[in-house]
Amino acid sequence: MSASVIHLSSHQMDAFQSASRTDFICRVTRFLEDHRLLGPNASKQISGTINFQIDIAEGYGFQTEHEIITFVLAAIVLGTDFHRHPQVEAYLSSWRPPDQKLMFLDAMVLAADRMAQVHSAEL
Repeated sequence: MSASVIHLSSHQMDAFQSASRTDFICRVTRFLEDHRLLGPNASKQISGTINFQIDIAEGYGFQTEHEIITFVLAAIVLGTDFHRHPQVEAYLSSWRPPDQKLMFLDAMVLAADRMAQVHSAEL
């Protein structure tokens, strides 16, 4: 049995990548819905935001689904421009490996969650 080589055109490759990205955006949306991080009807409008945040995450060197979902979660919790804060931008743009950057993002999300809990307890 001989192995055959499959040749894909750039158009075909683009279609596969687009389908994969769309599937990933749907999975991220479901994750956010499952964890009640999206309001009602928000899932219909969030795909563009998620797509944009994926591009930003990849720009900071995040590659795995876990890394990208963590970045998107931070953007949903902290605001979609959170990465533009000078200290955050400096940290994410640094030489640090992705796992250290993820710990930084996790700490920011956790701190925001704690602050929200304190604030709601005061009301």
